[in-house]
Amino acid sequence: MEFGENGAVISNKGDANSGQDSATSIHVFEDGPRSLKGLFTWARYGLIGYMIVECFMFLTVLFLVWLYMPTTVIPFDMQTLERIDLAITTVVFTLIALFWACAFLVARFTYRAMRNLYTVGSKHAEMSPGWTVGWYFIPLANLFKPAEGMSQIVHGTRHALGETKAVGSGIPLWWTCWLLTNVTQTIADRIVRFSGASIDVSTQFVAFGFEGLSSIVGIASAWALMRILSSVSDGHEKIRQGGVAEVFD
Repeated sequence: MEFGENGAVISNKGDANSGQDSATSIHVFEDGPRSLKGLFTWARYGLIGYMIVECFMFLTVLFLVWLYMPTTVIPFDMQTLERIDLAITTVVFTLIALFWACAFLVARFTYRAMRNLYTVGSKHAEMSPGWTVGWYFIPLANLFKPAEGMSQIVHGTRHALGETKAVGSGIPLWWTCWLLTNVTQTIADRIVRFSGASIDVSTQFVAFGFEGLSSIVGIASAWALMRILSSVSDGHEKIRQGGVAEVFD
């Protein structure tokens, strides 16, 4: 079965020569483009949960800033402080769990989206589906290659639907906030680690500042990514139904 760039079936048998490349490509779904709706639904739940917990992290930072203020009279006994510490630890581990759950779901989403573009013969699909995920784990390249892969997915989807008007993709906002999240959190962790038990109040406040900023840009990054995935998911549903590119031919 051969598919056109808009997802519509061109022929059931195809020409032996013209269809050879797509028929033998390991990136092509032989049964046609696959739905992204299920993956997006779970990814959306995960990203919403992540944003909610990041909000709690930001509020936690504000609470700790107040608690460390020299003028603050702590109204809690030791038992209550231990419970607060346990609650903060729970929030941190919940955030880590949600992060990796979202990472897994987004990886599956981008992998399948890129394979869909290969399946319909998109000219924008240049990065292999595996490397849309793999570049996240390669030092230095992970600073720009994942965004490049997402850009190919977004613009390949739009082109397959016949969209030619240049509109914002949301990728610059997502990727900038994603990088800032990692940088600010790393700085906060290094400040605390290098200072150790001897960390003074002013240094601790600097660390709190970077942690709070990390939460804010983390929320913005997750929101922007959710918008991108929503657009791609809707576009691929149209592609699976035949797309609209033929209307403009």
